[in-house]
Amino acid sequence: RQYEDAAVLLRRAWDRAPEWSEPPMELGLMDMQSGEDARALEALRAAVERDPFNVGATLSLRLLEDMAPWPVREGRHFTLRSQPGIDDAMADGMLAQLDAMHEEVCARLGHAPSRRTRIETVRPRAPAP
Repeated sequence: RQYEDAAVLLRRAWDRAPEWSEPPMELGLMDMQSGEDARALEALRAAVERDPFNVGATLSLRLLEDMAPWPVREGRHFTLRSQPGIDDAMADGMLAQLDAMHEEVCARLGHAPSRRTRIETVRPRAPAP
């Protein structure tokens, strides 16, 4: 995970081409993935403002805004956000299982992340008619 290095380059691209929607969209997606929701919202809103027809930015912004009120659970090695309701039962058991297998997976890969891994459970939406 090279979030900091990528963020520097994306901000530089954004500064050089402030009217282009791709740098803020990519920055927003990266911030979303790393759990920096406030920064992700700011960047995705800027991307949509620059190009309202950028479907990736528009849908990602909508998803992040929809997920904002969802509860976040913190484990030793993972952060889990899930939609309230039926996902609660799964989420409660999921953190314990993930934390239990963390050491083994890290040993096999020869790498341990420097921060908690972010997981978000999202149920698929019904297809449009």
